[in-house]
Amino acid sequence: MCRLLGIISAEAIPYRVLLKEIPRSLSVLSKEHSDGWGLAVYRASLHADGQPSEDWALYKGIQSAERDESFHEISSRISGEILISHVRKRTVGPVSLENTHPFERDGWVFAHNGTLFDIESLRNEISPHQSNVIRGETDSEMFFALVLSKLEAEGLLRRPADARTDEVLRNTIREVQSRPRLQELTFLLSNGSTLYAYRSGPKLLNLLERGPHQGKQFRVAMEDGQTIKVPWTQRRHAFFLASEKITNEPWDELEEGALLRIDRIPQLSLRRL
Repeated sequence: MCRLLGIISAEAIPYRVLLKEIPRSLSVLSKEHSDGWGLAVYRASLHADGQPSEDWALYKGIQSAERDESFHEISSRISGEILISHVRKRTVGPVSLENTHPFERDGWVFAHNGTLFDIESLRNEISPHQSNVIRGETDSEMFFALVLSKLEAEGLLRRPADARTDEVLRNTIREVQSRPRLQELTFLLSNGSTLYAYRSGPKLLNLLERGPHQGKQFRVAMEDGQTIKVPWTQRRHAFFLASEKITNEPWDELEEGALLRIDRIPQLSLRRL
């Protein structure tokens, strides 16, 4: 049992409000999900020579996020176009950095909520390269390695996501879902330009779209009746995915088996696959 928060936006936005300031922030949720935290941030920037530089920054800890000063310091300053964040309540594998989500490899980042039993049955389908770089003991990292192996086999691992990537992911999900003890598969997956979100099993995933706003701030209502002001602009457009409806905005609960693809470029857009 874990908690996920994913954000993809048209321009870089700060993450501190949802990570640590609101009553149902990831920090607060970590009271019940206290076996580690992780933040993966994708930020487009420029090298000193003016050339574009885009890459993931990954931050992790094995304490409860609420009690970890590093979490609060990092979440206060980070911003980007994509965030995949996770607080863990362990089921498979001990508490360790190697077992803490998100996992990052070959330009992809993955975080999972749920438990995949009998995941060892998939080990033979993981490529030698992906098998050799597994560092932890979780079912989640094993599934991530399987997805990357399937992309690798089709020559898609380092390419921008396209219709073939969609098909590989759908087929991999279908394969895993066909096995009766491999069905808790709610996850977020991204290569920095595309974010995939999938919901299956009892672990929920909720979607919120926040569009351009006329003012310089966006008033966000909380469940306790208070309102928090969030910096926003006329150009800002973002999608949020969360295990819980963490604000009092019109979140939509994804239905069982929902697979979303959200592209960041050339413009922010969502498609149901």
